[in-house]
Amino acid sequence: MCIDAIKSLFSSSARKEQWLKLDKDPEVDTYSRIIKQYELISILSGLVTGTFGMILDNKNVYDSYKSVYSVFAGLGILFSLGTVLISLTITTLLGAVRKRDISKFVESFSGYFTAPVTFLFLAITSMFTCIVMYFGSPVAWILLPFGIIMYMYCFWVYCVVRSEVIKWE
Repeated sequence: MCIDAIKSLFSSSARKEQWLKLDKDPEVDTYSRIIKQYELISILSGLVTGTFGMILDNKNVYDSYKSVYSVFAGLGILFSLGTVLISLTITTLLGAVRKRDISKFVESFSGYFTAPVTFLFLAITSMFTCIVMYFGSPVAWILLPFGIIMYMYCFWVYCVVRSEVIKWE
């Protein structure tokens, strides 16, 4: 179940089919849903970037893994900024599309819809790693199992919900 959800996460055809199915439903405003989804992703990414800004000072980090910490913090910021740029592109250009042309937009550009979500997950993964390392040793070693369990649980919830939603007709 979760493996299928992970596989479908990177499938632009599954995402495209889901959006096109919604667009055929007269009760659903697909235009508004896409805009809201990518606006929310942008806001979350901004929060992630802001958090990284607060934890960039690594003076509390144990000296032996400061460089690893800095790499994860840098990757987190880059992934987060990539999320914002792609989400901004989708929402801005979707604003120039007529509502009746939403299906054309989805057909043409659904391959790019996955990147912001994936980049946001990678940024949050980097954040989990940095938060654990931020407090330094031995606190980092105490936090590590909790961080791993929490992250894996959250990812599992995403996989379960996604795999069920995709099955719905």
